[in-house]
Amino acid sequence: MAILDFTDQLVKAEIMPDGQYELRVLKAEERTARTSGNQYLWICYAFTEHPQAQVIFEMLHYPANTDDQGQKVKRSGMLKKFGASFGLDIASQELDIDTLPGTILWANVKSRQDEGYDEANVVSSYIKAKVQQPSVDPNDDLPM
Repeated sequence: MAILDFTDQLVKAEIMPDGQYELRVLKAEERTARTSGNQYLWICYAFTEHPQAQVIFEMLHYPANTDDQGQKVKRSGMLKKFGASFGLDIASQELDIDTLPGTILWANVKSRQDEGYDEANVVSSYIKAKVQQPSVDPNDDLPM
């Protein structure tokens, strides 16, 4: 039997400081909660500029019939802000979950440590995508 010794080789992923970060969707799935039976969108993000950072796991719960009005509003708002972070109006456009991997978006990220879990980065809010204006060289001749 071979004995493996990784003591000097394993590194721990870094927790990033609170701030705004560009994230890339690695994986997205529609899942069902075991306890409630409610559906949610499960997303795994990577930091685009920080490959050493720990990935982020996010659960965006869909509004459910069993939710009170406040929960429905909160969950609807998070889904709308998620879509808006990459230019999609979820209220009027369909979201194809299979197209999410590779999507780039910006979000406010913070670190959090829940009881019984290691410290991790979480998305605290999404940043609405800005429509990029074409850059214009001031020396270019522009038609009048």
